[in-house]
Amino acid sequence: MQVSDGEVDHGAANPFALLEMERDDGKTLACCATLQSDATIEADIDDEPDAQIIPMRDFEATVARIEQLTPTIKALHLRLNQPIRYQAGQYVQVQIPGVEGGRAFSIANAPQAGGQSSEIELNVRRVPGGAGTTWLHESLNVGDRLQLTGPYGRFLCAARPPCRWCSWPAARACRVRAP
Repeated sequence: MQVSDGEVDHGAANPFALLEMERDDGKTLACCATLQSDATIEADIDDEPDAQIIPMRDFEATVARIEQLTPTIKALHLRLNQPIRYQAGQYVQVQIPGVEGGRAFSIANAPQAGGQSSEIELNVRRVPGGAGTTWLHESLNVGDRLQLTGPYGRFLCAARPPCRWCSWPAARACRVRAP
């Protein structure tokens, strides 16, 4: 995204995702940037023919299972009070006790048949000093309840066939295919 007027804090933008020369040219990443003043931005947004219009809803989730995937990442398996309809690549906003505004986490599992699921998986990386991820890693237990809202986001896996080099199954990984 191009910031043509105003100030932004680039936040935790990875230096490989947003190069220093791009920052100097006024580029920023919308997922990490915080406005520091009124701003004018420009963004090339393509219409995605596979995107569905899915209304955001509030959900109550019960923690069904917690898995330690790596020393810093936990998989939270959440059973929802009602099925959520979403597309691979979307995310939910989780309300965390004591953390204002909640935190956003991508849905890590593919939607079941019909595009909806009664249980979702969130992979949560512990951020040093992060109040939300620290609480989720240290205080959350199986059986606890969380409030969440979603789905959000327009970074989607296309329904049309992937290119011959890359596919994005369940929005998890890219793998190379032989020509």
